[in-house]
Amino acid sequence: VEEFKTRRDNFMNLIEKDVVKTYGETMHIVTIIPAATKTYMSGKIPYVFRQNTDFLYLSGCLEPDTALILSGKTTESYTSIILVRPYDWNALLWDGPRTGETTRR
Repeated sequence: VEEFKTRRDNFMNLIEKDVVKTYGETMHIVTIIPAATKTYMSGKIPYVFRQNTDFLYLSGCLEPDTALILSGKTTESYTSIILVRPYDWNALLWDGPRTGETTRR
């Protein structure tokens, strides 16, 4: 977990330096990094899933159809949010367990 936090810190630091270099001041930064999407050969037969390299490097999450949002004004005060798909109990049988809220409604 610390490794991924360090990577996100370094990434936001680089963006902050570039913003200051370009605009001469610090500004609020919002970065959205999407995960890869599961693709299918035909019908219900999926290709082997390969995560977006940038997303995996910064989050360590292997979940498809997910997004990482980094938002803040400085490297010391940014927030990191991962958005995942709603949990689908029917897909659980086909795809197996995955990350997300598991409360049944």
